[in-house]
Amino acid sequence: MKFVFVLLFCQLSLASFPLIRVDNASGSLRNSSGHAFIDRANYVLNVVTLSHDKININLSKPDKNLIIKDTNTSVKIDFDFSFLETFNSFDFYDLDLLSKDYDFKISIPRTKLLIKNSYYNLSQLEVSTFNNKNEVPRNFTILRGLIRNAKLTLDSLTFGQKFIDDEFLETVRHENNFDQNKLNEIFFKDNKLVPIRSVDKVYFESKEGDFTLNARIDTYLNFGLYIGGKLTKRVEEGQTFLDMDIFYAKMGYFSIRKILLKQVRNLNLKNVTVNGSRITLAL
Repeated sequence: MKFVFVLLFCQLSLASFPLIRVDNASGSLRNSSGHAFIDRANYVLNVVTLSHDKININLSKPDKNLIIKDTNTSVKIDFDFSFLETFNSFDFYDLDLLSKDYDFKISIPRTKLLIKNSYYNLSQLEVSTFNNKNEVPRNFTILRGLIRNAKLTLDSLTFGQKFIDDEFLETVRHENNFDQNKLNEIFFKDNKLVPIRSVDKVYFESKEGDFTLNARIDTYLNFGLYIGGKLTKRVEEGQTFLDMDIFYAKMGYFSIRKILLKQVRNLNLKNVTVNGSRITLAL
């Protein structure tokens, strides 16, 4: 039973595609602990099909373990939560997951994140990868599948804090050689700074590591957001890293690559580093 639960909760990013279906999972993670509940989970181990209803999960980051319970079973599993330390808190609602063969799909209608002192609300997040089994190498993993052929859609990302500040404006001005009049034309209306409240209709696609992201910026000018680059997985001394090289990042017709990289760096996230135009996530 322990091995089955390891498949269910650990292999999602670290091993070959398990055959899993999870229905209606909700949970929350705070600084040191968390809890989740799953209505139903089905998974296949070799020729055995197993199903569980009403699963409770308790997470302890200091003790690095999971305690998983259903009506008949209680299992304690060693589990390293360091990859979740990017978030101060993480809440998700009504998650569904399906993994089979070389296909994987996860959808989360509502997610709320706290990073440092800033809240982010995500609506209708969906991530999927579909791969032809005749075209993939042995020991194919979900992470490799997502790099090779992935789609991400997001209805909206709303911010619980001020997004545009003086540093943002000054960096955009220098990066694009704007004068103050041009900056005022873009970001001010009636001599008042126009806030960015959300990023909407996000569409991300990765093909063999080459990725593009398109979205709409919620301002009175209704800018498009366009980001492109390269995703690469690497392993050093047993640690897996995901590198994201940013080739361009534009809001409408002007570049925001420098401020994008600067803002990621300023978050000072434990598992995220920025070096030049590369963002690296330690998994």
